[in-house]
Amino acid sequence: MNKRVALLTFTLTMVSANIFAGGLKAPFDLPSSKVLPKGIRNFNYYGVLADANAKYDTEGNKVVLADPFFKKLIFSDLVNGKRDDEGSVEAGKLKGYLKSNGFNLDDTIGSTTGAVNVDAKANVPILAYGISRKFTLAVAVPIYTIEVSGNSSFQANEALNEFATLLNNDGKGNKANDAEIKLRDPINKKLTDYGYKPLSNERYTKLGDVRVVGKWLVVDKEKQALAFVPSLTLPTGYTGDIDRAVSVPTGDGQLDVGMGFNHDLFISPDFTLSNSVNYTIELADKIAGRVPFRADSRLSPDKDYSIKRDIGNSSMYQVAIKFENELGINTGVSYALQYKEADTFTGSLYEQKRYDWMSAGSIQNMHSAQAFLGYSTLPLFKQKRFPIPLQLGINHTRVLAGKNVTEDPLTALKFSMFF
Repeated sequence: MNKRVALLTFTLTMVSANIFAGGLKAPFDLPSSKVLPKGIRNFNYYGVLADANAKYDTEGNKVVLADPFFKKLIFSDLVNGKRDDEGSVEAGKLKGYLKSNGFNLDDTIGSTTGAVNVDAKANVPILAYGISRKFTLAVAVPIYTIEVSGNSSFQANEALNEFATLLNNDGKGNKANDAEIKLRDPINKKLTDYGYKPLSNERYTKLGDVRVVGKWLVVDKEKQALAFVPSLTLPTGYTGDIDRAVSVPTGDGQLDVGMGFNHDLFISPDFTLSNSVNYTIELADKIAGRVPFRADSRLSPDKDYSIKRDIGNSSMYQVAIKFENELGINTGVSYALQYKEADTFTGSLYEQKRYDWMSAGSIQNMHSAQAFLGYSTLPLFKQKRFPIPLQLGINHTRVLAGKNVTEDPLTALKFSMFF
């Protein structure tokens, strides 16, 4: 019976909290040092629900995801062509025409607004196996269903109306019509000019990055335990569409190597204080991407299919207090602090400073709090009143603060079975 009791203490924390790709994400499980007994298998299932409607910007301020769409347009934005170069022929013509008629190239003509919403669901089956008394190996295969919706609009001001009237009075009605067409939906017009697909609703189901995680129990004492947790993340996920201005990946496209330690301090038979530290090394790779031609905008018509990329390494510290009683009730709360270093990009098609602009906003940090409530059939199983040892639970995580990370909460439903 001791073996059966021991296997029920194994938790699902072998799988990294960063299920969703694209940088730091809120954790959705509590740390633990416990492993499976030799020869015991453990099937786990996570159902993860996460919406993304808001984020913390580089200064740590909370903004909506569509914040880049909220922009004031000036007369120079009416210039045709692939770029907004100040010295272009069209800009020169427009500047001269505006100046001669009392306008200025920098005068505001209106503003754009927009909305972006992301609804992400992940089904994550995990199979773990006790290879030895002190070492357990697990494989997680996340499958995502992503729904993305986006739209934009434009509100003209009086200056633009006066300009349109001037063009018509000067016999330049075709220019006025061109400007009117361009400003019906200026964001989508700009995207089309740059070779992007227009903003639209999109739904897809794709495989994420498969993770292989080990847990080696290096200290196993009555009052405390310590486990070494190595991991390997394989680039099996969808990396996004470079022809979409809003694209949600399910993987980052390169190999990750992780290492960490989980420590448990057994305060009493019911209470455990757990700490974990983890460091993830992102190995360099090559990607296809768009290379900005302006420091303040990611939108660009210029593509490079051989960009050398090195995603910044990341680290996480998590502390948790957990309660488990003989009735099968499990509860816990935790706090996590995460940090990610800057990404670096290099290429040969354009100036290096343009590749450096791709790193903007890649330094991240996140503070999050988590609560867990679960139930185990272990007491009933020990009394032979229930045939299978199972665990059921729900985690809810909220992001408290951060930089360049999503702000929205995350909920995870859990099921675990031992055999």
